[in-house]
Amino acid sequence: PKDFVVALQFDVDEWMAQDTRWRERRYAHPVVVGGGGARLLYEHLTGGDEALYRLQLDLDVYKKRESSAFRAARVVHCGGKSDAPKALTDWAESDYQMVRVVLEQMLADCRKRVVARLPEFLED
Repeated sequence: PKDFVVALQFDVDEWMAQDTRWRERRYAHPVVVGGGGARLLYEHLTGGDEALYRLQLDLDVYKKRESSAFRAARVVHCGGKSDAPKALTDWAESDYQMVRVVLEQMLADCRKRVVARLPEFLED
């Protein structure tokens, strides 16, 4: 989790540094990574007895609006599932290397979605 937050902060800082309109403002409310988690989720049985699983990510990134405490926060939902279900033995190969690779890609996609929505997050 810490690595994701650090990488997201870097992406946000880099984006803001490119435009003085955003960089020179003061913000009372930060961009926040809300709880979340990732897990291998049982999908279904194949024709045999082997169960299939997908990696599922549940994660929200949000920012409270600056102008009013009563208006809802803006949210990027970074949830989703991996493309193809796989046997648990496939996920477990090489000390769960596939889990790390797929999760890293999902988190990178989340960071891109957050950066794409920064003008909306920061505008009030």
